[in-house]
Amino acid sequence: MPAMRKCSAGRSIGLATAAVGLLVASVVVHSRPPGALLMVAGLALMGLAAWQWQRTMRAPGSQADMGQLQARLGEERFRAMLESLPNIAVQGYDRERRVVFWNEESERLYGYRYEEARGRRLESLIIPEAMRGQVIRDHEAWLHEGRAIPPGRLVLRDRDDRPVPVYSYHVMLDEHTADPVMFCVDVRLSGRADSDAVPTGDEAARDRSASDDPI
Repeated sequence: MPAMRKCSAGRSIGLATAAVGLLVASVVVHSRPPGALLMVAGLALMGLAAWQWQRTMRAPGSQADMGQLQARLGEERFRAMLESLPNIAVQGYDRERRVVFWNEESERLYGYRYEEARGRRLESLIIPEAMRGQVIRDHEAWLHEGRAIPPGRLVLRDRDDRPVPVYSYHVMLDEHTADPVMFCVDVRLSGRADSDAVPTGDEAARDRSASDDPI
């Protein structure tokens, strides 16, 4: 069983590595459709499932100890990839929406260093005041009802309260455990056409509420 798990984790890391390469290539191309880009980002985040498993592996014995060493190396490589992604901001939040991961692009995009963001809640960092209640409700619905937060265009806020238009994608790991982690992948939107199409504050909250209404 440990060997099977290591093999499965290795395949996940390999998938993540390939997906990250595609993701970087997509960012370099100016005519990148956000939907396709975020689909690739979703594949990259699948590798985080392997990281989560590796982080919590506790099997005893020498074989497991070697597996733990390999897992730690794989985790470090994957975290290094997330840290170095150009133009892709990745953040991780615990079940209370507190920051547990914050890569360098998140620092550049939102103006907070990891040391400043760590342990703080999502809504107090980058969410406009008008959206905070809805963001909390959406996160709670995902945790307790399994209703995933859909990807979409948003205008968030940086440290200086300036608008940051992004296309945002979300993945929840360990969703049905006591220690779930939500990862967000944010791609900054550039160009007037993109920015004009992004809902802000009340508009985003209304859009999400409308999507929950039965037809």
